Amino acid sequence: MLSIFITMIFLFFFISFNLDMISNWVVIEMLSFFIMKLYSKDFSIYFEYTFNQTISSLLFFIGIFLFFSEFFYSSMIFLTLFFMYKLAIFPFYLWYKNFLLKSSLFQIMYFISIIYFLKIYLMFIFLNFLLMKIIIFFSLMNTIVISIESLEENFNFLNFMVYSSLLMSIYWILSFFISLSMMVFFSSAYMFSLFFIFFVTFKENFLVKNIWIYAVILLGLPPLPLFCMKFMLLLSLWNFSLLFFILTLGFFFTINFYVNNIFLISLI
Repeated sequence: MLSIFITMIFLFFFISFNLDMISNWVVIEMLSFFIMKLYSKDFSIYFEYTFNQTISSLLFFIGIFLFFSEFFYSSMIFLTLFFMYKLAIFPFYLWYKNFLLKSSLFQIMYFISIIYFLKIYLMFIFLNFLLMKIIIFFSLMNTIVISIESLEENFNFLNFMVYSSLLMSIYWILSFFISLSMMVFFSSAYMFSLFFIFFVTFKENFLVKNIWIYAVILLGLPPLPLFCMKFMLLLSLWNFSLLFFILTLGFFFTINFYVNNIFLISLI
């Protein structure tokens, strides 16, 4: 009964704290869906967008399911196909090329101006992601201090928990800096891609076909930065769940530590 109660509390905090990030993800998908419907008079492009999103989701979830089922090689195959799809190596994004080739320069610039609002919205998600990482960083620094203090007390029954907590804290600190560097890199690539399309369209007066070729060669497709931001949302959800679990264990270990101290002092 106690385990069910703790699980329900964990689910409540997990859903309440991450509802904003989940809603951000849904809004991004719906806005992209609305833009494609607004500019595609042909129903086939509208259908291909939904079909491609479904395929990418299936590849991702099958890969994750096989990974947790310990079929690691099969999981790597599906996840590789998923990344190839998002990198436009796997030929599923031909609909995007056809959409650009059939559009005029005015339609493309109007399309980019609408995407500009999406860019601002995604930058708010970046700030949310960064804030979550900062909270994790300071929380784990506190965990390291508590772990070092516990090591100095020479209580054997806590050594294993203290060492594991210390190693986990070091892992999370390294994860913080790696994720932060990835966030800066992909946000810079996303901003530069928009500037590059703007520069090529207005300054050089290239054809739409050339814009497509240069964008693919230098920066990859526009869905790639969007995928990276979705990946960061999933990573932030995973980070929060593990953070809550670690802090909960640390709370109970701290209570156990002080209760045992009080018990030993009472025996003196």
